[in-house]
Amino acid sequence: MPVGEFEAFESTESAMDQVNKALKDERINIIGVYGMGGVGKTTLVEHIEKQAKSSETLYDKVVKVTMSQNQDLKRIQGELAEKLGIPLAEENVEVRASWLLDRLKQEKILLILDYLWDRLDLALTGIPCGGDVKTGELQSLAREVAQECKDLPLALITVARAHMFGKMHC
Repeated sequence: MPVGEFEAFESTESAMDQVNKALKDERINIIGVYGMGGVGKTTLVEHIEKQAKSSETLYDKVVKVTMSQNQDLKRIQGELAEKLGIPLAEENVEVRASWLLDRLKQEKILLILDYLWDRLDLALTGIPCGGDVKTGELQSLAREVAQECKDLPLALITVARAHMFGKMHC
């Protein structure tokens, strides 16, 4: 495969279609791409980023922030502000979040958070969240996915949370 090109295998083609469809849906403002390490999530989002940047109609701006296992809110806010071209001289995390929130609401911005290892408090970071899709609309889809995977996602989340909880209280 030539360098820089994305080859969608049958296993990733469906995910790619779902993400592209969600990106075009005005009601959806958060999309999660998750899975085991090494399955191509970063490659997939890099392709999505490239497509979104080449499209003049989908987004005013595309911003990608690479996360780390240590979620340093100031670092995340600083990188996000830098990529948006706004200065963040303030040291207070809440004030910085407010400035970022105001800025992110001004334009239609695709924000890609790559290598997200743990839950991230979007509001505290300054990333708009919540909104247009009602939980009921997604519940039936979530049940279908869980049933298809024999409840594996629920089991993985439960085990992961228990593991994280154990680490935090050692």
